[in-house]
Amino acid sequence: MRLGRTLVPHSTVSGYLWQMPKRAIVVTTQFRNDPVNNAINDGIKKAIRACLGENCYGAATTLIYAGIDAMAFLSMPRGQNDVMRSDFTSWCDKYIRLSGATQIEGIEYYGARCAMLHSYGVASRLSREGKCRQIGYVDRSMPVVRYDPTIDPGFILLSIDALAQAFFQGVDRFLIDAFSDPDQASVVEARLRHIVVQYQINGSGTPGQDSTDPEVNPEKYDR
Repeated sequence: MRLGRTLVPHSTVSGYLWQMPKRAIVVTTQFRNDPVNNAINDGIKKAIRACLGENCYGAATTLIYAGIDAMAFLSMPRGQNDVMRSDFTSWCDKYIRLSGATQIEGIEYYGARCAMLHSYGVASRLSREGKCRQIGYVDRSMPVVRYDPTIDPGFILLSIDALAQAFFQGVDRFLIDAFSDPDQASVVEARLRHIVVQYQINGSGTPGQDSTDPEVNPEKYDR
């Protein structure tokens, strides 16, 4: 069997790893001891960095919003199974901090998330109803948020690079907060096992070290 990776859910790992082609993305952290590194640093953050490094800004923005969804999932109260809009907006309001005085509210990030994930655009039901401003994007900008209500009171321009940095830093602050509380830490650790992670599959059908992928601008985007 060739070295490689493939996509499987956790429930099929034990029965099917032996016949996996190529590469494996599995919903489990049983093969390595650091679920934060598996799922977040080598998963969510690395994928965003790869898109930014290749100037794939639409894909990077989509992955940032998907990453915020994942953080909202991790931060849900114990006993809650489904992520709600309020989980997403609360996480953004607490952990996404842009440089400069102008900030964007969690409900506006949620509207932007819906627009990108559902239509790959900037208009959402929330923006059409006047409940949030639309967010457009530039690769880099200083200031990182550009807003002039005399031009369009319902539209903001946001630096994608700054959004990525704010998300990465927000993730780090969230994890520090979560693992400082033993009760919340146990909830987050359990939920991390539901986030897909990528493994190299060796000839015996077991996960091994993945050393085949080149680094993508490893110094360009700080975690």
